[in-house]
Amino acid sequence: MDSVDAKCRNFAGARRNRYAPRVLRFRFATALLALAALRMDASAYARQSFVPDVIAPSSAVLEAASAAYLTAEERREFRVLHGMYDDTDLDTATRRARIALEGFDLLDPVFADPSVPRALTLSALSARGAHAEILAATDSATDLLSMSFRAAALARIDRKAEALQLAAAPSAISALTDATTIDDILAAVDLGALRIRLDASASGTYSSLLAALARGRERIDRLDPSVRAREAELLAERHALNDAVHAVLESLGLSPRHAAAWRLA
Repeated sequence: MDSVDAKCRNFAGARRNRYAPRVLRFRFATALLALAALRMDASAYARQSFVPDVIAPSSAVLEAASAAYLTAEERREFRVLHGMYDDTDLDTATRRARIALEGFDLLDPVFADPSVPRALTLSALSARGAHAEILAATDSATDLLSMSFRAAALARIDRKAEALQLAAAPSAISALTDATTIDDILAAVDLGALRIRLDASASGTYSSLLAALARGRERIDRLDPSVRAREAELLAERHALNDAVHAVLESLGLSPRHAAAWRLA
């Protein structure tokens, strides 16, 4: 407090008023408290989420899960895909790999199982940052899924010209309007988003990415949570906060355990 008193005594007029140091100390302390309160408010705002802590499955998902036409195997698969599973549903390597990926358990031995789909193994490698392994696994591959993972890995190790060549491939561009599966649409969108990042002249194609996702949601699988989660990412990148939050909420309603959507929440 001595340093504060000294500053107060040097303040103009303080010597003429024996109460001035006390008044200035009070004002200084008040300012510090106000600053601390502002910092607390800013911190609380930064932690604020527009998404509730718990999301219930949507009525459409619940209705589909109980559909009479589903076989027992299809019902287990549906529950895993939509975050409604229990341990008895994790009876295959593919389902266990899917849950390991959702839980970010990227070193789970299940990913070495040859029966696990390529999409899951490549996703785990990508999340681990295993770029060399991705390049080895996708060498000469021409399918959209492999192209999207390969292009992303090339970009991350600064081989951007090669990444752009893949992202701008005619098959990647045409898939935005022609792809018939959700996996191919998502891969085409990833390639399109990478193309925009690497080539400023491609920024005008942003709307085509959202259009592709909307087509997948409306015409191919309206219950796939990955589509709305990817839409949320694109919208958030363009600072369309309200639309992004709405997409996140819809994605979580389709799968309350969907990790990609929760990371955006």
